[in-house]
Amino acid sequence: MRADTTTDCQDDYPINFVENSGESDNYYFDFVSGKLSITPKEITVSKVKIPSCSINATFPYTFTATCSGDEFTASGIINNDIIKIEYDVTYTDTESTKAVGKKIKKVTATNIKVKTDDDYPDGKNYTVKSATLTSSDGEIVADNITEFEVTEECKLEYTYGETLDLKTGNVKITYGSGTVENVTFEEAVEKGLTIKYSNKTTAKTGDHLSVSDTGKWLMLTMDGISSWYKTNNFKINKKDLHIKADNKQRYYGDENSSVTFTYTFTNSDFVYGETSSTFTGFVAPEFSCQATASTEIDKEKKAIPSRQ
Repeated sequence: MRADTTTDCQDDYPINFVENSGESDNYYFDFVSGKLSITPKEITVSKVKIPSCSINATFPYTFTATCSGDEFTASGIINNDIIKIEYDVTYTDTESTKAVGKKIKKVTATNIKVKTDDDYPDGKNYTVKSATLTSSDGEIVADNITEFEVTEECKLEYTYGETLDLKTGNVKITYGSGTVENVTFEEAVEKGLTIKYSNKTTAKTGDHLSVSDTGKWLMLTMDGISSWYKTNNFKINKKDLHIKADNKQRYYGDENSSVTFTYTFTNSDFVYGETSSTFTGFVAPEFSCQATASTEIDKEKKAIPSRQ
């Protein structure tokens, strides 16, 4: 059984020389103080009685909770000090039954350490060197979700290039015991809810969104309960893509048709790994120029550099 042997509490006291003590024929003593560090005393813990643990969860599940225990055996405590220990309780249940109630199962305590707070001030004087503890019966009270309500929708309007963000919104979750919890859409999934697009594919934070996704929605459901929710529709706006007409030159008297007009994309505008040669649905723009074959050269304008 692994114990927490970290030492957070430590007091230092000066070690001083007694003035005018000690002597030497040829030296004068110049005293420099040292320090005495007093660290927590190591104790050995055994026979920990694990108390009941109440959690919010659905089966099957795995949980780790921190519990505190008054009933334990420890060797190494002195001066009639009173301490309390705390530890993590790990429990895994493979049952598929969704029912609110007690589950007597084997639980395991890990990371046993001395509790240090204002109620148990003696705890700062000790640290757990080792702990001997095997799995023990613990009473697990499962408190399952009975309903949920979306009180704030997640982000539904995006610009192409932004990914789905389910770390937004608020879902009010109610448990069988009456406990109420408010979580984001993503946290609701961690609690057991399912979120899917209107095409029934699973939605998750980071999904790529396209303009064609406008009009779709999200559906929140959970197995075993009647609650469900349909969000408003997505709106995906087009992203700006800058295209610059390339500079060209022709001779006075020539028609514009003697020049092939071209353009250049701003590559940094592309998203999702797209490039000017791979992005879809592109229809090349047309060009226009008011200059004609008879347009004379404007010397004043020619002397001024054109704006880029």
